[in-house]
Amino acid sequence: MRAAIGSTNPIKVAATRSVMRRIFGAGVVIVPVAGGVSAQPWGDVETRRGAIHRAHTALLNATDAELGLGLEGGVRTCAYAGAGPFLESSSLYR
Repeated sequence: MRAAIGSTNPIKVAATRSVMRRIFGAGVVIVPVAGGVSAQPWGDVETRRGAIHRAHTALLNATDAELGLGLEGGVRTCAYAGAGPFLESSSLYR
């Protein structure tokens, strides 16, 4: 099996190669794909849209892959923002 990743980002490619090789024994084809969303996606909907676009486009453009993968980093708002002792003592982490 071969998977196509819709990115040339070295971190995304390395992570994808590692997982695909270790879990599935599969190779990875790198396909340059624009995210199809803003440079910094905002919110879950736009981030998912970018990842799906990358996966679909990568699979369409890689003739020797059976699986398309898209990784898209995005920003979302969170009610629990902060750092330091607050987070360590928060009930969210128990």
